[in-house]
Amino acid sequence: MIRLVRRKDGLEVEPSTSIANIQPIRCLLPMPDASTEGRTPGGVFVARHDSRGLVISDPHAPCRSCSRCTDGLSEACLQRRCPGRGMDEGGLAERQLCAEELLIDVPADVDPDVAIWSSEAATALGAMRSVVPGDRPYVSVVGDSAAAILAGELGSQRDSRFRLLCQRDSTLKEAERRGIRVRLLSDVGQHGDQDVLVLLDGALEVPSLLPLLRPRGRLVLARPPRVSVDFSTLYRQQLTVVPSAASSVRSGFDAFMKGVLRADGLAERVLALEEVGQWWQKPRARTLVRIGATL
Repeated sequence: MIRLVRRKDGLEVEPSTSIANIQPIRCLLPMPDASTEGRTPGGVFVARHDSRGLVISDPHAPCRSCSRCTDGLSEACLQRRCPGRGMDEGGLAERQLCAEELLIDVPADVDPDVAIWSSEAATALGAMRSVVPGDRPYVSVVGDSAAAILAGELGSQRDSRFRLLCQRDSTLKEAERRGIRVRLLSDVGQHGDQDVLVLLDGALEVPSLLPLLRPRGRLVLARPPRVSVDFSTLYRQQLTVVPSAASSVRSGFDAFMKGVLRADGLAERVLALEEVGQWWQKPRARTLVRIGATL
């Protein structure tokens, strides 16, 4: 048995641990420039647990020991216990060890290829809590991740004026298939006419997006930006920045099971474990990895 370990921005193959409690069967590769320092890829996975059955890892689990957690603000924790950090082996492996409290039981009637997107759905649901229907008429959801597509889908259900702004043609095609108003960022003029920007990808540069917002507009950040926000612009335009906390992973299950959101079409590529190492350096986004096991 093998696992893939991140070393100096590359992936190396080494033997998998002999002590394990889960057998991953589906993984998501992280977005480029996401917060993956010190982690092997695949911090979100669906796995078969030795005694609990099907489980999913919780990438939003707070540390419960920092000042924010002890003050009752666990949703603002900056030290989330994402699988792949510390004593949690994480990553991509045929068998691996993960802390029990970071695993959530998957309902028996949920398909693994649906369950794997529940954390992305949770991110989208949390971000859209900050957008009140009818409060601000012109809202753009920005990003290429599955969470961005799902947030765009939630927005389009509320108001036909919602739109998704993306950078990838694959995102554009999937959004059009779902009936979401969508434009490529390269085609959007910076008119300063948006009341709200909901940013779902930390890889995007916030300063370059601020001219899209009208004065006294609102910026909702669901993931930390790669480049710091230009505070002088915020003051000049009287903009409001709202950090967004993800909903629970279980709420993601519910959204799919109730038909509020759809999981089909979110995977750009499907890879086997042995294919990941060569592909890791290439541009990537919503990739689903199958790890040599089927239900």
